Amino acid sequence: MNTNKKVIHTSADHSYYYGDIKYESVSGVFKKIVKPDEDWDYNAGRSFFKANYPELYETTKKEPDMAFDHPELVNRLIERSGIEQEVFEIGRDKLRKEWKDNGEEATTRGTDFHTKMEMGDYELGYRVNPATGEMVPVRKFEKEYDNESLCDNLFDLEDGYYPELLIFNHDLKVAGQADMVFIRTTNKGKRIIDIDDWKTDANILMKPAFRHPKNGYERLKFPMNHTYHTNHNIYMTKIGMYAWMLEKFGFEVGSLFFTSVDIDPDTLELNSSFRYNLPYKKWEISQIFNLYKK
Repeated sequence: MNTNKKVIHTSADHSYYYGDIKYESVSGVFKKIVKPDEDWDYNAGRSFFKANYPELYETTKKEPDMAFDHPELVNRLIERSGIEQEVFEIGRDKLRKEWKDNGEEATTRGTDFHTKMEMGDYELGYRVNPATGEMVPVRKFEKEYDNESLCDNLFDLEDGYYPELLIFNHDLKVAGQADMVFIRTTNKGKRIIDIDDWKTDANILMKPAFRHPKNGYERLKFPMNHTYHTNHNIYMTKIGMYAWMLEKFGFEVGSLFFTSVDIDPDTLELNSSFRYNLPYKKWEISQIFNLYKK
C-alpha cells in the first residue's frame, strides 16, 4: 500500500494509486469516453475466414442481406464452410493472441526507447524545448516507485524540463505520464507548459486506412466525433488531457507536440523523426472529463 500520499505508478500493471485509492489512467478515461467500441472476437473471426476461406468470405459478404460488418456474417461463414466450431474458435483465438503479442512487443519496444531517451537526457543534462528552441535543464528526482508525483501542487515545480512527469487530478482521481514537459515563466510572470511525447508507431495516420462504404471513415465518439479514429487524433486527445490537468494547477498551455520516430528494433537507435504540432482542444477535453466525472 502507498502510505506516502503521493500518486504512484506501477509499471507492471500500469496502475496509479494515491494512498489506497486507485486512480484511473488517462488512457483509461480515453477508452471509456472517446474510443469507439470494438468486438475483437468478431474481428478476429472475420479475419480468420478472410485468410483461410477467401472466396467464400468474398461471396458471402456480398450477398443482398449481408455485409462485411453484419453481426451474423461470421455465423453464416461457419455454417457455409462446414468448419467445426471448436476448430474455428482455435483459429480465431490464435489470431487474437498474435494481435495481442504484436501489440505487447511494440509496447515493450516503445517503453524501452522511452527509457533510453530519458536516461540520455539525464546524462546530457538538458533538452531543447521545441516550442522555444532553448536548452532547458533537466530536473531529476530520486524516486521510490516506478514513477511518482513530485509534489502535491505541480505549480510549485521550478522551471525546467521534466521527463516522464506524473500528472494527476485529485478531484477526478485520474493520473498519467507525459514524456517531456517543459515549464517556463515569462517576463510577465506567466507560467507556461509545453508538452512533447515520443511515438514509435510504424505509421501516423491522419485518416483511417479503411473507409466504410456507407458510414465513411470511423470517427471518435463525442465530444471528439468531429475527428477521425486515427493514432494521430488519439495522441492529440491524450496529450490535450495532460495539458488540461496541468492547466488546472494554474499553468497556461503553450505548445503541444508529439514526435514520431523510426527506430532500429534491435538497437533502439533513432533513424529519423518527425514532430507533429497539435491544437489544444480545450472545450472537447473539458467535456471528456465532465462525462467521465458523471
